[in-house]
Amino acid sequence: MMIAPVSYISTLKDLDYPELVEKRKALQKRVEELEKLALADDRSDPAWQIMPNPSVQYQTTLDYLAELCTFMSERYAEIYEWS
Repeated sequence: MMIAPVSYISTLKDLDYPELVEKRKALQKRVEELEKLALADDRSDPAWQIMPNPSVQYQTTLDYLAELCTFMSERYAEIYEWS
């Protein structure tokens, strides 16, 4: 089961900035993994038998990444620009 992007970000609010960078890298890696499945013409991979399927996981992970980047931009400004 996947959670809403806003809920995902709420789980990261207490992390320091370097930890957020690591989360971003992990999401980017996951997006690349899911692209191979979601964009392939072949749906015989066992991953397609799991719910949510790779297509839904791909879209949701992109949403997580977008929310995380926005959050990181705000956090960066708070820590490094406004202090």
